[in-house]
Amino acid sequence: MHLNRRIRNAVSALFTVGALVFGAAAQASAAPSTPKELVTAFYTEGFVQRDIAGAAQRYIGDHYIQHNPEVADGREALVKVLGPVVKDPKYSTSIVRIVADGDIVVVYARSVYDGKAQAVADIFRVANGKIVEHWDVIQEDPGRTVSGHPFIS
Repeated sequence: MHLNRRIRNAVSALFTVGALVFGAAAQASAAPSTPKELVTAFYTEGFVQRDIAGAAQRYIGDHYIQHNPEVADGREALVKVLGPVVKDPKYSTSIVRIVADGDIVVVYARSVYDGKAQAVADIFRVANGKIVEHWDVIQEDPGRTVSGHPFIS
């Protein structure tokens, strides 16, 4: 009788853990509900996982204002300019931190292309569940700092 109870308890615990894992996975795959979650999903898919076309289609609004001087307005212009860059095997990006204030979200990232690292601050404005505006500030990593602290951290 004790063995049956132990088996039932073990099976019950297994189902409970499975339900928790399944629930967490379902929640993780749910659509982003805040500007920070939306921008995080866009940046992760577009730059870290290097699917800028898919991420732009999912997360960028129909009317996208671009303040980068080398990229025109609109989703298609973004994909045209950045698509080849993010697909290049010499490119990688890692997110250092993301901060949000209302509809404004800032992604601070380390971007590497052909062995040269840059600190990138991408600033996005979100409206109606889509990214609608973008600014960026990019600085080359000098390799060392006077303070001795890491440049990108």
